[in-house]
Order: sequence, then C-alpha cells, then structure tokens
Amino acid sequence: MNITKEHIIAVSESSQGDSPYMYNLRYPIGQYTLSIAVGEAQYCSPREVLADVSEYTTVEVGILKPKGGLMSLDEVINAFGHRIGSLCEGYEYRNDEEAITTCTVLPYIGWDDVEDVASSVWSYNTVMTHPSSTPDWENPLKG
Repeated sequence: MNITKEHIIAVSESSQGDSPYMYNLRYPIGQYTLSIAVGEAQYCSPREVLADVSEYTTVEVGILKPKGGLMSLDEVINAFGHRIGSLCEGYEYRNDEEAITTCTVLPYIGWDDVEDVASSVWSYNTVMTHPSSTPDWENPLKG
C-alpha cells in the first residue's frame, strides 16, 4: 500500500525524551478513518521506530467511527463482514458478549490486509452515503 502525505491528515509522534517511540497515521476514508500505529509498544513488526513506515512488515490498525472512537468487533463484522472481522483482536472469542462489544484493533496485519480493510471501508462508506450510486466509483487507494 502506498501511503502518501496527501492521504494522511495527522501524524502524531510521541516521544520520551529525545527519541520517538511511536507514530500514528490517520488515513481518512469517507466518514471513517483508519488509524495506523507503529512503534515500540504497538502491535507491529518490528516493534521499534523506523524512519520509513513502509519498512514495517505488519502494523496495528484501528477503524475510527465517524464521530470518533474505535469500532467494536461487532460493529466491524456487521459493517465489513467476517473477512475483515477475522483480522480483529478477539475475533476467536466473538461468542463472548464482552469481547464482541469491546473496542478493537487489527493487530499485526500486513500492508495487503491494510489495503483490503481500506477497500472494504471505502465500499461500505460509498453504499451508506450514496446507496443509488453504481459500484464503479473509483477507489482512491487504487493507483
């Protein structure tokens, strides 16, 4: 996935002293936002701060709702299906009421999965905001 500065609305750099320990990229898709986190304490690989985000083999992703806050596992499954839901933390416990209603992230997912998530969010957003539109809207992630 090719993330450029044009796609990112905010990059936060947290630090302890002089060295950063995480980056959080915000990627807006319609009314939703993908939060892509990398760094020493995130569910990514490697778990360190790299100068180039594309060097991470896996990243931590959260899907932020239109009014803010992470989507729950139940919300992810209902909106985007089990394929995307299966990438979520706690998916294997989805029969547990607490697990399915708790906010969740998608830990240790590769860039191809990030693109799948983004495409699913784009498709869902298009259907929800333009129900009469044809499905051939151009996906901004496809270059």
